[in-house]
Amino acid sequence: MKSVVPYEECSPLLADTDGLRHAAAARGYLYVRGLCSAGDILGLRREVLRVTARHGLLRKDKDILGGYVCPGANLSENDYTPEFISYYRDLLRIRNFHALPHRPAILQLLSRLIGEPILIHPRQLYHTIFPGREDHTTAPHQDFYPVRGTPDTWTVWIPLGDCGPELGGGLAFVPGSNRGQLRQVRQHGSEIEVDPDSDWAWAPVMCGDVLLFHGLTIHQGRDNQTTDRMRIAVSFRIQAISEPVDEHSLKPHMRWIDWEGIYADWEKDDPLRYYWKSFELKIEAHG
Repeated sequence: MKSVVPYEECSPLLADTDGLRHAAAARGYLYVRGLCSAGDILGLRREVLRVTARHGLLRKDKDILGGYVCPGANLSENDYTPEFISYYRDLLRIRNFHALPHRPAILQLLSRLIGEPILIHPRQLYHTIFPGREDHTTAPHQDFYPVRGTPDTWTVWIPLGDCGPELGGGLAFVPGSNRGQLRQVRQHGSEIEVDPDSDWAWAPVMCGDVLLFHGLTIHQGRDNQTTDRMRIAVSFRIQAISEPVDEHSLKPHMRWIDWEGIYADWEKDDPLRYYWKSFELKIEAHG
């Protein structure tokens, strides 16, 4: 990335629906500082790190909230190892993870952005980026390729804790790339070619900050440059209920566990259980 500028912050637009939508259409991303309660985010971070500790991945001599990993602990979802699969299944069982996108402040923002009844995809993702895995830093891509359904799906990315430059900060975006076409991907992946002279937007992000971006917006991760700390974030997708949704977006991420396995310890009448089944959806088979 030759040219990198800070994100354009859009908190002043939260009460200006037209301005918010204009900014979203022009940039392809929105950065909202402090949208979420830091206490809520840190509560979920603690739950994630307790699971991480149970799997023997955290140092016992450090504060758990620091996310300090044991020497040599560098799991990646791209490895498909039994160790990572077991770890990820346990993360997906955390109820507060599934409840996060349904919080009022987030719902209000999403409703303003979309302008009609919305669907929050139940397939939510963790991004647990261990140090020493630069080979698995997410390359430039557009989310439509793995998500399908409508290209007007938006991804919401939330860091679970402060992400300074050494941890990679937030995602990097090519502003305005949402106004282009779906790019050709490389074989056996979702990576795309990007003009080396493209301008990028990137910045450190703090606990409570939120990033949103369109399904055609070109974006990528940045390396966790620490030697002993995890970068933890979560993401989920939202769209208009009236638009088509891919069948896989209604299944747990990675499909290493089913919904009944995730809900095993939840209350039987929990309103988050299968909430999307109350909507009339245009479900597309995954081809």
